[in-house]
Amino acid sequence: MSWRMLINVGFLFALFAGWQRDAVGAVDLLVEATVEPFVSVRPVSNLARIGTVGAGGIDAELPFFIESNSARVSVQLLVTHLYKDENPALQAFLPVDDAAGIEVRTETARSVDGDLQMRFVGTDNLSKRLGVFAAHKSETLHLEVPGQALFNEEVDFYINWIRSQRLMPSGVYRGFVVITVMAL
Repeated sequence: MSWRMLINVGFLFALFAGWQRDAVGAVDLLVEATVEPFVSVRPVSNLARIGTVGAGGIDAELPFFIESNSARVSVQLLVTHLYKDENPALQAFLPVDDAAGIEVRTETARSVDGDLQMRFVGTDNLSKRLGVFAAHKSETLHLEVPGQALFNEEVDFYINWIRSQRLMPSGVYRGFVVITVMAL
């Protein structure tokens, strides 16, 4: 091996050793994660005892607590008639007052459409253990909480059932309110 070759090998070794020791590298990496839409809705109480039926019918205030990681939500209700002994086969029931619709009250949320009144726009059925309950479906209401990124509050729904007959069998009348909430 000649002295020239030793110098070239030594130079290359010194060049690479120095480059590794003195070089600094930096790079930015954009990291992205997705937070999926989330909605939680629950009744404030599991059973709504709404009182005694009067001559004209009965009104109910039904509070639900709605949470979402969105500031806007859409809400729709399915409201059944109230059937004696929770049994649709008995044909003794208090029908939903579909002409009255549903009044909505909130803590701070407002309707995107400007009105906190929901009309009934159709009928449907709800199958339960004791049978099929006739029901009315509301229009969809879009709610938002101005100036906030999250929807987190109680929403109260006021629903009426009417007394369709002067004489009705005495007893407990039960039905269901199904609330569907979607994050927007």
